[in-house]
Amino acid sequence: MPGVIFVGHLPLHFAERPLRQFFSQFGKILKVRVSRNKNQNSRGFGYVMFAEEEVAKIAAQTMNNYLIHGKILKAEYIPDPPNNLFWDGCEKIRRPVPHAAIAREKKNMPLDEEQTKEQIGQLTAMLDGRKELLATMNYEYDFPPIVKGGETPTELFCD
Repeated sequence: MPGVIFVGHLPLHFAERPLRQFFSQFGKILKVRVSRNKNQNSRGFGYVMFAEEEVAKIAAQTMNNYLIHGKILKAEYIPDPPNNLFWDGCEKIRRPVPHAAIAREKKNMPLDEEQTKEQIGQLTAMLDGRKELLATMNYEYDFPPIVKGGETPTELFCD
């Protein structure tokens, strides 16, 4: 029957592969999982599933309070692990989602005619509101026109 241990206080960059190599000195390892946040960075703890329960107990007892890379490991045997602790692909290395690049691509995407007209409408409404606000403060100011005489809206935003 397989045995599972919890490994806490993992050092930085101590991911699935190094964890598997480190604990393989005790016996056959079936699965390794390092808990990760939404950016795919390690949360500092993980789980190791050994082929035999006795090996897991020995590994947990031996590696508890073990100093590695300046951190003291906390290893604890889990007698009754939950079923959802390991899943298919839990050892797969995932790349972080490039949120900044996706947002940049979306922002720099060229606008079509309808989107351009919508933006011009929003901009004129905002400028009209500012003009009214300035009028209440006894300032007279005319904003320059958004679309000049001969230009089309797409020429304005899609250069």
